[in-house]
Amino acid sequence: EIKNKFLARRFKLLEQALVIKEQLRRAAYLNLAQDPSHLAMSLNARFAEVECLAESHQHLCKESLAGNKPANAV
Repeated sequence: EIKNKFLARRFKLLEQALVIKEQLRRAAYLNLAQDPSHLAMSLNARFAEVECLAESHQHLCKESLAGNKPANAV
């Protein structure tokens, strides 16, 4: 079961990486560039941080409910 969860997470990360790679390829093809000082960029960075934190908490909650003592300590 642990191996299946690990593989599922790996496949999810791989899928996300492939989507990002395709988006970057399309942006390069269209000669698109992002303005780092634009408000949307700072909002995007903040959203990414919050999303990462939420996913971490979700994973810890699942582990805690499964009886993982180190997860309870965190």
